[in-house]
Amino acid sequence: MQQKSCSECGEPAEVSPCQIVSTVGRAPRQQRCSRATAFCTACFAARIDLLRGVGLDGIQQPLSDAFTALAITCEMGLPRLKRSVLASTNGGGR
Repeated sequence: MQQKSCSECGEPAEVSPCQIVSTVGRAPRQQRCSRATAFCTACFAARIDLLRGVGLDGIQQPLSDAFTALAITCEMGLPRLKRSVLASTNGGGR
């Protein structure tokens, strides 16, 4: 299998997120999914930090939680994630 490259830096990619957008409170519910974009761990963590910096906590926190849980499960390196995020994902308190 060919290794995908990070869309930002060209290093080997480790995650490939897709965005799902759904209508709420409307029948029938409509839903669409974007194409996947490949990222290395460091570039994806930087995107999460960027969302936090521009005040998009409603998107940033669930994305960060999902990424952290996946990274722990797959034993990816987490060079930029804070210990408090890791602790909350592992069941520890803040």
